[in-house]
Amino acid sequence: MIKIENIYYMITYAFRTLGRKGYKNIQPEKFETIQCLLAELLHLEMSRQIKLGLAKDYQEVTEALIMPRGKINLSDSIKQNSHIKKKLICNRDEYLENTLINKIVKSTIRSLLFSTQVAEPQKQHLKKLLFYFDNVNEVNLKSIKWSSLRVAKHHSSYRVILAICEFVSKGYLLTEKEGTNKVSSTLDDQALHTLYERFVLEYFKKHHPQVKAASPTIDWDITAGESAMLPRMKTDITLTCRGVSLIIDTKFYSQTMQTHSLYGTKTIHSNNLYQLHTYVTNKAARFQGTVEGMLLYAKTNEDIVPNQTYFISGKKITVTTLDLSGEFHLIKKKLDAVAGELLNSGGIL
Repeated sequence: MIKIENIYYMITYAFRTLGRKGYKNIQPEKFETIQCLLAELLHLEMSRQIKLGLAKDYQEVTEALIMPRGKINLSDSIKQNSHIKKKLICNRDEYLENTLINKIVKSTIRSLLFSTQVAEPQKQHLKKLLFYFDNVNEVNLKSIKWSSLRVAKHHSSYRVILAICEFVSKGYLLTEKEGTNKVSSTLDDQALHTLYERFVLEYFKKHHPQVKAASPTIDWDITAGESAMLPRMKTDITLTCRGVSLIIDTKFYSQTMQTHSLYGTKTIHSNNLYQLHTYVTNKAARFQGTVEGMLLYAKTNEDIVPNQTYFISGKKITVTTLDLSGEFHLIKKKLDAVAGELLNSGGIL
């Protein structure tokens, strides 16, 4: 379970919107449902985008015209007997607002307007936005392949908007326990993991620039063979400070620990540990200093959660959790402590 307030902060850090106009006036704890919060964020972002102008792209338009414009399509003109009406079928490119990303936004607004979980004040805000989408069609949000959706550089201002639309369309974060201000994380762990990973990275970048937070790719320590056939080792977060490199692998699961099917014993996810140890070992082979690793799980409502430090093959591996169900100042305190230990002692205690 994650507090709505923490979802708000995760989004604003992940997409660097915390200081934008309007965000400081938002009180996330006042929203009864996550849909209300997402609707309000979408309204804020789209109000800003409308001032910049809706995204436009060149699109092919085909029309039967008395006065030809663009390229005359003789084949279609003959097939449709358009000459009888003294018209010709013409193809031309026009700079239009009816783009895929605008279709997604309009369809998301419409879905929120039909949601019983969105309060009337947020619905009124969304209705005002629809006025600007008169020339935009709708799209079936279930047909969108979000993983392959690419936003052109000149439309980069839509990145946060589309992230909100993705949450809404896939139903991420949209199940609340009655009488609480927390949301269920059982619908799609992958979406929450992406948000969680980006939040942690951007938090370190904003508040602790001294630790040089990045997400680099690690080279394999090979002495023979073709490295192109090996999988890429892309780290979630790497903090580097004073000769120490800390590789942080963020994980978001409904169940933090894996359970043995026969004995019922709980252990750390083996693949997570193997992967992180591989990263640390290969990084250490080329790094002039100390390399450590950390598995940073998002804490669930399980009774047993990992909180251990191991030395495996001489490499320090910390396994711990970040409680997203608590107050945000406690989340900050935990992340600040990670950076502070790097700065003060050259390593994680």
